[in-house]
Amino acid sequence: ARSLVDGEVLRAMPPGGIVVNVARGSIVDRSAALEALEGGHLGGFATDVFWKEPFDAKDEQQGGVKQLQELRNKGCNVVMTPHVAGTTDRSMEKMADIFSKNLASGFPGSAAAHGR
Repeated sequence: ARSLVDGEVLRAMPPGGIVVNVARGSIVDRSAALEALEGGHLGGFATDVFWKEPFDAKDEQQGGVKQLQELRNKGCNVVMTPHVAGTTDRSMEKMADIFSKNLASGFPGSAAAHGR
């Protein structure tokens, strides 16, 4: 899904609204979000995902990061995290459990398959 949060959606938000994106970068229309931030309609933009991942070394805007940094430097309320929103103690335990089960399924007669 691309640009589900487009200019129309952003304009429908009350002035000062804040967008938080921890889904996929492409869910939010890049140009519309940057324009709403720079124009002052958005009160803030927080993201753990970017418009182009992984970054293309030839992309001077680095997936939108440089533009967001520039807006933050101009005083806009921008928070960026490096794709770690889902990293919690619980999620790490769950990933380890899933990994163990997947590993055990590849070795049906092993001790790991029997929880030992």
